Amino acid sequence: GEEVKIGLVFAGDSEKQEAVEVEGVPGTMMVLDVEIDHAAATEAVARDFVNRIQRLKKKLQIVPTDKIQLAFQIANPESESGSSLAAAIEAHTSLVAASLHAQPMDLSKPGASTGSAAEIVGESTESIAVVN
Repeated sequence: GEEVKIGLVFAGDSEKQEAVEVEGVPGTMMVLDVEIDHAAATEAVARDFVNRIQRLKKKLQIVPTDKIQLAFQIANPESESGSSLAAAIEAHTSLVAASLHAQPMDLSKPGASTGSAAEIVGESTESIAVVN
C-alpha cells in the first residue's frame, strides 16, 4: 500500500478569521471569526455597566431583588468612550433594566432629574451613581 498524507491549509481571510489545528484530533482544523461584531461589543459594554452597578449595590449591602432608582452621569459624554457607553446603555436599556430591576436614567441628558429628593451614592473612580 501507498501512504497518503492529508494536510490542512487555511485559505480564508486571515484579517477576519483565524485557523488553528485541534490538538488531539488529527486532521481537524477549527476556524474562528475574530472580527469584532459591533452589536456584540455594545452589549458587552452594557453588561459591564450592569456588573459595575451590581458590585456597587453589593458594597452598599442592597439586596439584588431590592427595587432601586438608577441614575448615571457620564463624566465626559463627548469623548469616544463616553458616547459609546451612552449608546450601549440606550441600545440595551431592557437588558440593563431587567438585570438591575431599575430603569436607567441618564443625568447627562438635558432635562433629566431624579424626580424626588434622593441620596446619591457613587464612586469617584467611576461615573456611576445609584439613587436609593
